[in-house]
Amino acid sequence: GQQPSDNWKSYIIVKAKDVRVIKSVSDKDSKKEQRKPELKKNQSKSTSNEVKDSKVEEKATEEKVDREKVEEKSKEEIKIQQAVVHILDSALGMPVLSDTLLDCGSDFSDFLKSHIFKIDSSDEIKNCSFTEESSVFLLVEEWNSENFLEVSQKIAGELYTLMSQNIDIPAADLLVVEYQVEQHSYLALLKMNYKTSYTHLTNSDPWGNNNDIIKQKAILPGETQKLTEAALIDLM
Repeated sequence: GQQPSDNWKSYIIVKAKDVRVIKSVSDKDSKKEQRKPELKKNQSKSTSNEVKDSKVEEKATEEKVDREKVEEKSKEEIKIQQAVVHILDSALGMPVLSDTLLDCGSDFSDFLKSHIFKIDSSDEIKNCSFTEESSVFLLVEEWNSENFLEVSQKIAGELYTLMSQNIDIPAADLLVVEYQVEQHSYLALLKMNYKTSYTHLTNSDPWGNNNDIIKQKAILPGETQKLTEAALIDLM
């Protein structure tokens, strides 16, 4: 029963505005309330995906560790018997053949094993057989542990002849390696194509040290690098 004042119209408008705002807030709260289960559901999905991703990563890590263990075991099965290196650079006009074997210490043996294992386990490996007319086949037929050095020199000479006839074949060091896997003998021909890199050089004089950077043009591929030219020959 209260009589409206002269400004009653504005009073009602104010009240109506308040109601609308309250209603609007109520709607928002209602929508928020309706969205909460959906949000929790999404949060649940997100948590589930994170757990799944974590398990996938954990499994991948375990598989990587297992694979590395298998590779390490397989590499350890390779027993290096003897090795020699011959320099094959057609720019020199003749091969530089070594008359002595390499000292296959633990570090160098690991280097050789890594390359041999990488070749043997590669998807790009191809199984081949020599023809009876092959000059390398005839040399391999002569092979035994006592004449290893002589046979390796002859093989290097054959390869150098091919390189001299084709300038596109890059210069390299040829590592010839006799090794065994489970008492089975193999001969590895590892053509280590040269790579260019930089290293430091220190010159000393009465006034002190002079450090410089020089280019090396005969860097051999590292353990983790893949050889583009190589062969593993079954000697049995």
